[in-house]
Amino acid sequence: MDASCLKRADAVFNVELHPCKLHNVEEGVSEHLNALLFRFQEDLNGFVIAYKDLNIRKTKQTFIHPYFPLVHLEVRAKVLLFKPAEGCMLVGKVIKIAADFVGLLVLGVFNASIAADSIRSEFKCVDGSWTSKKDKDHVIEVGSEVRFKVTKLQDQSAFFGIFGSMMDKYTGAVTVLKEKGLLKASSCTVETKDATATKKSEMSKPAKKKDKIKLKVSSLQVVALESGHNAKGNEQKKKKKREEISPGEEKECKKQRKMGLSS
Repeated sequence: MDASCLKRADAVFNVELHPCKLHNVEEGVSEHLNALLFRFQEDLNGFVIAYKDLNIRKTKQTFIHPYFPLVHLEVRAKVLLFKPAEGCMLVGKVIKIAADFVGLLVLGVFNASIAADSIRSEFKCVDGSWTSKKDKDHVIEVGSEVRFKVTKLQDQSAFFGIFGSMMDKYTGAVTVLKEKGLLKASSCTVETKDATATKKSEMSKPAKKKDKIKLKVSSLQVVALESGHNAKGNEQKKKKKREEISPGEEKECKKQRKMGLSS
C-alpha cells in the first residue's frame, strides 16, 4: 500500500456525552470515538482507522443542550487517516472469485472489486481462480493478497467502494511480485505531479529574486563608477587651469580682489 494513502493528523472532535457517562468521562469519550472508526469524516476528508493521545479540553463552563441532557465537550486527538485516491496502489485480500470480477477487502474493512476487463489478458479464470498464462505459479484465488491500482472511488451514504485495475505489470499476487522484485514503491500520480510542480516553482522563484538583486547591485556600481569618474575629471580640469595661469597674472588677480574688498 502506498504511504500516501495513510496520513497522520491532529483532529478536534465535538463530543456529546450522556450524563450517565460523567462518572468516567474518558471512557465515555473513547466509546464515542470508537463509533467513528472506519467511517468517512467530512471534516478530515478521510476514514479514521486509529487514534491516540486523547486530550479533553478543560473549561470553567460546560455547555449543556437546553432540550437534550447532553454535555458538549471538545476533544483533541492524534488520528491515523485512510485517504485513498485514484492512481494509488492498494493491497487487498481476495474474498470472492468470479468470471467477471475479483472481490477484495482492504484493511479488512473496505470493499474493493476488479472487473474482468481491468485484468491483464495474460490472466484467465479457471476453476475458481485467475491464473497467468505466462507464469503458472502466478495464481489469484480466495485468500490471496493482491496489489492493484485504484481507478475509481464510490461513496454512497453508508457504502464506500473501491474499483481497481490489474493492467499494470506491478500489480497481481503479492507473493509472486516479491519473488520477481516487482513490488515497486509508487505514490499517487496526482500527488507526484503536484509535488514536481511545486518543486519547479520553488526552484524558479529564488532564481528570479537573485537576478533582480544582481541587476540592482550592478546598476548601483555603474552609478558609483560614473560619479567617481566625473569627480576625477573635474579635479584634472582645475589642475590644468591652475597650471595655465602665469605668476604675474596671479598677482594682478590678487590685487583686484583686494581692491574689490576695500571698496
